[in-house]
Amino acid sequence: MNPIKTKKAFQEFLRQNKDAWQFAEKASDDYLLARCGLSNNLWSSFEMATQSVEKLLKSYLLFTDSSLQGKGREVYHAVSKKSRLLGRNTEAGHNIEACLFLAGKAGLPLNTVLENQITRINAYYNNRYPNEDSPSLLSTSELNSFDAAIFEIWDAFESIDEDYFYVHGIMTHVYSKLHKDRSSSSSLLENSFQIMTSGNNSYNVRKAKFEEGIYRRLEEWYPRNSD
Repeated sequence: MNPIKTKKAFQEFLRQNKDAWQFAEKASDDYLLARCGLSNNLWSSFEMATQSVEKLLKSYLLFTDSSLQGKGREVYHAVSKKSRLLGRNTEAGHNIEACLFLAGKAGLPLNTVLENQITRINAYYNNRYPNEDSPSLLSTSELNSFDAAIFEIWDAFESIDEDYFYVHGIMTHVYSKLHKDRSSSSSLLENSFQIMTSGNNSYNVRKAKFEEGIYRRLEEWYPRNSD
């Protein structure tokens, strides 16, 4: 367990990794949109699921692959190049199988289950227009495997920076909700928190760890006698 940074040091970490955390922040919003849609039989949310995984993997690459220099345009070019080598030329910069391959090279732990989930999620993107390349069978039951893929990728962010892992990216809505609960309520935060956590088995198996890590940082950064 690493020491918690000061608020000033954490802000400096974010400043130095602006593109990386912005990709993860967008991935978090896309994740909520996908969960909301998949839970309510809105099939266009499958494309949003693809985009959330793509952005989260690109964020991981920006944090871990120094050759990208922390620049969003560099990760796009790197993914495009790998995608073409894998045989996909159309919208090559958005191929999450290429993202996963590069992330694995950069240190993301890979396994067959995750790779199969990513292949399936990558295919969702074809569903944005009616065509014969789209997955033929889609159902809300795929929400669980989508959650599992998101959280397995997010687990790898802990080794990048523990403070970031608990308070930003996919954890933004949980951190914000627990932070506000210490002082006042917010219906807007409550809504996003519920979308994030409701029926989310992948979150629930990590809930105790997340809450412990978040509360440790809240106590360090926002002592109750300073509220």
